[in-house]
Amino acid sequence: MSQTTLSERAKQMHGLIRQYLASGLTQKKFYENESLPRSTFLYWLQHFRKYEKSVQSAFIPLNIKSSPVNAVLKGQVCIEYPNGICIRFEQMPDSEVLLRLIQSGKV
Repeated sequence: MSQTTLSERAKQMHGLIRQYLASGLTQKKFYENESLPRSTFLYWLQHFRKYEKSVQSAFIPLNIKSSPVNAVLKGQVCIEYPNGICIRFEQMPDSEVLLRLIQSGKV
């Protein structure tokens, strides 16, 4: 399930769940502040967690070979994970660093 396959409602509710996770509030305090029924909040929290787990397991192995292109790249290089997290480098990092980041699936 990718971000583009989520319904507008799911995108909206996932945004709300992200707000909850960043808020530091208890579940009860958050859903009460948002005037959400407990069951609705818990449904979307579970949906969000399943979605995030499926996205995190969607990494595809990438074979990196040394190339003259690596030496001439200038500017920013960005690795963007399926969950939206982006790691930026000012120059092309060592291929071993890239490989470890891609294989770990963790940021």
